[in-house]
This record gives sequence, C-alpha cells and structure tokens, in this order.
Amino acid sequence: MYVLGIDGGGTKTTAAICDIEGNIQALTTVGPTNPNNPDAKVQDEFDQLVSNLRDINDCALTNVSVIFAGMSGVNRSEDKLRVKQAIFKALNREVTFFSDNDAVNALYSGTLGEPGIVHIAGTGSITFGINHENQRSRVGGWGYLIGDEGSGYDIGKKAIQAVFAAYDQTGPQTSLTDLILEHAMVLEPPDLISEIYEPGKAKSLIAPISKLVFKAADVGDEVAQKIILDAARSTAESTYYLYMKLFQRQQGLIPLILAGGVYKRADWFLPTLEQVMNEKKLPISIVVPKVVPAAGALVAGFKLSGKTVPTVFLEKCMNNGLKQK
Repeated sequence: MYVLGIDGGGTKTTAAICDIEGNIQALTTVGPTNPNNPDAKVQDEFDQLVSNLRDINDCALTNVSVIFAGMSGVNRSEDKLRVKQAIFKALNREVTFFSDNDAVNALYSGTLGEPGIVHIAGTGSITFGINHENQRSRVGGWGYLIGDEGSGYDIGKKAIQAVFAAYDQTGPQTSLTDLILEHAMVLEPPDLISEIYEPGKAKSLIAPISKLVFKAADVGDEVAQKIILDAARSTAESTYYLYMKLFQRQQGLIPLILAGGVYKRADWFLPTLEQVMNEKKLPISIVVPKVVPAAGALVAGFKLSGKTVPTVFLEKCMNNGLKQK
C-alpha cells in the first residue's frame, strides 16, 4: 500500500508518497493549488506534481492506492470535487481519495492523527480543532480584512502602525522605523503610503515585516516586544474559546500545535502561551511540530483508510526531507 499526501496552499503545494512501513518514496513541491485563487493554474500544477513524482519514483506512484489532499480554500463539497477531478485527471486513473482543509495537515503534523488543537499563523491565521468524537470547529481564519489576529500580516500591520505613531509623536520611538523603511526602500514613513495602498501589494509587503519585528525584539525594542506578546495573547485567547467549544468535557491533556511561519520564532510565544493557559487552568500541552504539514497529510491518509501510522514514521519523515526547518 502506498499513500500520497498533498499539502496544497496559496503559495506552494508539497506532495509525498509513503509506503505501509513509513518509508518516504517520493517528495516534490510545485506552485499554488488553492481552487479559489484566480491566479492559480490548478490543473497545470497538479499535472506538474504528478510528472515530478513519476520522474522520482514511477513504481511508487503507479501503486498509490490512497490519496489525502489537505488543501487551502477547500471547505465546500464543490471545491473538494474540483480538486479530486484535477488530481485524477493528472494521474489518468482513480484511487481512494479523501480531501479536507489544509488545517488538518497542520494538526496531524503534531498529533500524528490524534485529537487536538492547531493554531496556524502564517500570512493569515486560524485556530482549528478536532475532538475525540471527531467533532470539529474553528476560531478566526476569516481573512486579513476581518481578523487574522496574530498572523504575519497582523504583526506586520501593527509594526507599521507603530512606525506612524512614532512619526506623529503619538507613540514611542522604535527601531522598527529604520528596519521597515529599509525593507520598503523608502526614506520617510509617509513614503510607505503609496507602497502599502498600491492595489494587490499590501499583503506581500506587510506580512514579511513580521520578521523585522522579531529582529527588533531580539535586541530589546520594547515596541516590537509588545507587538509579539499581544500576538501571543491573541493565540491564547482563540485557543481558549476553541477549547471551550470542543474539549470542555474531555479528560486529560489536549495538544496545542503551533504551525506556520510565524512559529519559527516560537520562543517568543511559549512563555506567554503557557502563562495564559495556567491562568485559565486549561489542560493544554504545547507542541511545535517536528515535521511539515505534508507529513500530516500522509497521517490523514493512513487514518482515513483504516491503517495504523507506522511507529517509525516520524523518524523517517525527518530523515527524508519532511523535517520542519
């Protein structure tokens, strides 16, 4: 038995083939496959994905019997059908197929198929969970115009707000000013306006600024530190509300998985998260995954096909290109 796990996003798509013993047989990455992204050429990307896998290990691809595709933007039945049809067309055959939102990949990359909560903070953010009765729910994830608190975009936006507050002398001075002006290649804060409000540019400009916030925080900038700590408290609050929805009557520790690019600096979040969990007396165990979400897609494939995840799976993923960097 071979399982194909797909982690499809708005920026890139990663796929891996795994055998019943947990050996990674093939791994590839192509472009975006979010079916709701007007710029994504979904069929072309799946065609390339299958072509790459065939070049790497044609035998494994030919013998894939189960596919799990955890995809960004896949929530409705019609979205799932479109993804299924595109993958089957690329494969030129049909197999047992499951699809879900990519939050499942992120969750299972940390729990290896067990119930839990995942907070994903990349460009956007969402808190998602599945409990022991297989009930699921979410908090947030409604997009940068409505929320996405604690995301890379949110952290970046608050950094820019701090820069303008310093410029207007309504807030403290901050080293974020020089860092952001250099990032945007402009001389003064007012020069940022044309960059920020240029159609289609806001997210790509603002979200990466979150990295500059961590850089400033590392050298003691109090404004940057407060932005990060506020983001951590936002994560804790959304975790609390999701816990109350799904796990209030559950026994034992519930894992909280921290996934997404923002948590490459989990060291800035962990103390605040642990403090808030203790204050609210939540039995939460915080986990930073050792493997990427594509490994979680493989776990979902095993789980939904009624197979046990191999005991050596985690180790073999880490040794074969699926280790979280």
